[in-house]
Amino acid sequence: MNDQVIIKVTDSIPPDNLGTVDKNNKVGNVYTKEQFTERIDEVKSLVGSSTVGLLKIADPKPTKFGKYELTEVGIYANLIPIIHYGESTPSNTPVTTTAGFFNYVYFDGTNFTQLKSETNIIADGSVSTNKTSFAESVVTIGKNIANPNKKRANKYVNWETGTLDDNSGYNAFEKLPVDGNTDYYLHAVSHFAWYDSTGTFISGTNVGGSGLTVKSPGNAAYLSASLEASNNQVQIENGTVATAYEPYYEIEAITIPDLSIDEKQIIYPNSTVYGKNRFDKTQVTAGKYVNAFTGLLGDNPSYSASDFCFIGDLPQITLSSLYHIAFYDINKVFISGREYGGDTIDVPSNAKWCRASLLTGLSDIFQIESGSVKTNYEPFISQYGKQIENLIPENIIDNNIQSTIVTPSVMYWLQGMELNIYFDSSIYQPLGESKSSYYNSVYSEKGKFLQEKYRVSPDTTFSFKLKTESKSQFIEKTTTVNVASTTSGAGITRKILVIGDSTVKHGHTIKYISDFFANDNMHVEFIGTRTSQGVKHEGRSGWRLANYMNDASFDGESNAFWNGSQFSFSHYLSSTSQTISNNDWVFIQLGINDIYSAALLNGSVNVYDLIFHTKKYLAEMIANIKSVNSNLRIGIIQTIPPAMSQDGTGNLLDSAGYSLEYYIKKGLVPWWNELLKTYDNTEMRNNKIYLIGATSIIDRENNFQKYSQNIDSHNTESIKVTADDVHPAVPGYQQIGDAYIGAIKYFA
Repeated sequence: MNDQVIIKVTDSIPPDNLGTVDKNNKVGNVYTKEQFTERIDEVKSLVGSSTVGLLKIADPKPTKFGKYELTEVGIYANLIPIIHYGESTPSNTPVTTTAGFFNYVYFDGTNFTQLKSETNIIADGSVSTNKTSFAESVVTIGKNIANPNKKRANKYVNWETGTLDDNSGYNAFEKLPVDGNTDYYLHAVSHFAWYDSTGTFISGTNVGGSGLTVKSPGNAAYLSASLEASNNQVQIENGTVATAYEPYYEIEAITIPDLSIDEKQIIYPNSTVYGKNRFDKTQVTAGKYVNAFTGLLGDNPSYSASDFCFIGDLPQITLSSLYHIAFYDINKVFISGREYGGDTIDVPSNAKWCRASLLTGLSDIFQIESGSVKTNYEPFISQYGKQIENLIPENIIDNNIQSTIVTPSVMYWLQGMELNIYFDSSIYQPLGESKSSYYNSVYSEKGKFLQEKYRVSPDTTFSFKLKTESKSQFIEKTTTVNVASTTSGAGITRKILVIGDSTVKHGHTIKYISDFFANDNMHVEFIGTRTSQGVKHEGRSGWRLANYMNDASFDGESNAFWNGSQFSFSHYLSSTSQTISNNDWVFIQLGINDIYSAALLNGSVNVYDLIFHTKKYLAEMIANIKSVNSNLRIGIIQTIPPAMSQDGTGNLLDSAGYSLEYYIKKGLVPWWNELLKTYDNTEMRNNKIYLIGATSIIDRENNFQKYSQNIDSHNTESIKVTADDVHPAVPGYQQIGDAYIGAIKYFA
């Protein structure tokens, strides 16, 4: 660059009509004047395809209707009356053309209308790389090759012909570029086909499934794949192992050699490109809210405050829930704000940034997006380069494409009490895969590794590590068990409120807890408006979190928390004349009825939407309770698993329309993972919100209700079969009670 002569577009073209470079040292490309004029003519031909003529200053007023190009610089006195650009009424003041622009007018037979001038000269930032002969553009696709622009709705891949045929139950992705003889991991697929570089069909199959690894034929260049229309998260990636979901995107990399042109005139694709969601969940401040009147952050354990979110290019935004929002200028100086009043708000014209409050625990589903309509959640994306948004929204829920260990990282137990961690209750393999293909194990310095479980009667705090492994996977997770002394809480009485479903209403768990503390040196007092087996509670058969948060009554039972318009813990206490104090407990034992429709074999329920809203209602319930007293302890009972056998599902519902496997793998596993992601962390525990690990400690094989029946109508031999996959037998309910007791004693 030091030896060359730079020619800027503002420089004069040399008299010999040649771009100047050092002799014998041509770098890049410099166009001659003739070449440049040729380019101008080319552009004129593009923009002037509808032009009916060229006008010079001395030309008479035309008579033909249409668009004219003004080819000279100066005053066009003959073109009156004229409506100047940006105005609405004719004027006798002629238009004056400007050098360096394409200038146009439109004649309607009476008046001329000045059209917007179009730049002719090469202005700063006007040359995109695809218009240069010196910049090489390389487009790199992210790991997910499922390009939404190639999605074909209501189509499936005919695996015998490679054609896309009509079927409203499927969506197809058409001819995605692939490499030959390469492994690809398809997170979910029903049919697929391979094609060569000419698009000619090679082969296909209808042997789909979840978590499928396939190898492309050696001459394959394209892949088409179809999947059920209800699947709203699509990822196809290179390799044999599933990785975390990412939306499809492209990044354009530009390689530019030394140029004989001013670099400020080049548009580089390096500006920040944002996805739909402007909220970055990794950048939040817990225990803070945004003061809408000052823009500052204040203390409130029920909220988390977002970081500065760029909204400078959006005239209007909609939030998942608008509690408090503040706007700031380019220098992040506060402008204005608002509290509540609807989830859509206009962005001030001088605002570039905003900050918002969100309920603690909702960061995984919170969204700030353009416009006035709420759409499905997508993760925050901020990248350099050209990005194609994934038109198929990403779900917040894990797709369960690998084994999952659902034991919390922290559990609470009582000294000397037997603890059983059942492998079948703790470790879940992908849908359709047999547990016999996996080896489950445990390691700990305490207790026994038994055939189907880990058993220990701890005396002090300890840890254990669960592992599951196969030919293609190795997953492990460590859990610390905080052990409470038997003397913990001596002389203390804690009030206990349990909000739940029929597993609470049946009364076996709360009766077991009540009996334990009646004979312990620590005592508890159950509160509530309902009573089962002599113990008060707030359990209602068939109820979901959605019922508590949205309904005055459901299935013949009234909502004691309903204040006439919403769930209100303060209303509940005042209307029932009950009190609750610092460090007393509110336990929430819900989730079964919320998630159970995942078991439907007809796929009529959007499970991910179900989980999304269930998580939202849980967070809102907790925030409402904490708003009354932030020092209350909240215990979220990790939703218990069902019985081991499909017999329990069929017998309970007297139906062939529900699958135990679907309920667990499509419903409970994603739900458990969401509970773990949101509540199994130090931040929540510091705010006295605890995930109580009841899932892993219940015996799915032996501690659910069973009855005797004949093998069949011809074989009268009596066998034991599971009667109910939802409601445990009394020993199972007592196992749940052990988890309550451990937490209550540990925190005393």
